[in-house]
Amino acid sequence: MEITHQIKDKIGVFLINGILAENKLKQIRKYMDPFMENSDLEGIVVDFKNIEYVDSSGVGMLVAWYRDLKEQQKNLALFQVNKEINKMFKLVGINAMINIFPTEEEALRSCH
Repeated sequence: MEITHQIKDKIGVFLINGILAENKLKQIRKYMDPFMENSDLEGIVVDFKNIEYVDSSGVGMLVAWYRDLKEQQKNLALFQVNKEINKMFKLVGINAMINIFPTEEEALRSCH
């Protein structure tokens, strides 16, 4: 599991490599939590191009991020979600809650 980030115009852009699954959530939260609480950021976007799998715990984490950011009047967006994960997101209703975009530029625009 590797996570990297950049800050672009007060938006945190995160690249997570691997899987969003129960056995990885502690590591992901440890990295992401300080950014979720950062009052200088206007939103968070996550690049899904290297995420191979999302289990129910990973979905729960995304919903928690969405709620936490929404309470702070900030946005969460995802981009480059592969077809299989996007299909699952549609089945469980994630796409009705969290904006999903094909490109980073569109995801960044949605956070302003």
